[in-house]
Amino acid sequence: MRVSAARFIPASVRFPESEARQDAWGRILELQSNRARFLTRTRLEKGDRLSLSFDLPGEPMKDISAEVSAGERDEDGYYLCVLLFSDSADRVRLGRVLQKILVRS
Repeated sequence: MRVSAARFIPASVRFPESEARQDAWGRILELQSNRARFLTRTRLEKGDRLSLSFDLPGEPMKDISAEVSAGERDEDGYYLCVLLFSDSADRVRLGRVLQKILVRS
């Protein structure tokens, strides 16, 4: 899979439960209030917990709690994962921001 579209959202990843894992980055391919499709070079496996930060128009989203629900490595060495947002307050806030963006479009 080659990723070059400008519409994908760059995001940083932290692993708050594991001091041994280095921070990483990737791109959000699809975003909903409760989940995201995420592409990264960092190995992510089902059950991994992470904290995601990214910017949406007019709204920085910081430390969104997520869990990897599914993932696979592609032929280019990237991990394509489904992240589920685990915190209800994060989901509500993200839903509001996404709704504002859709209304403006």
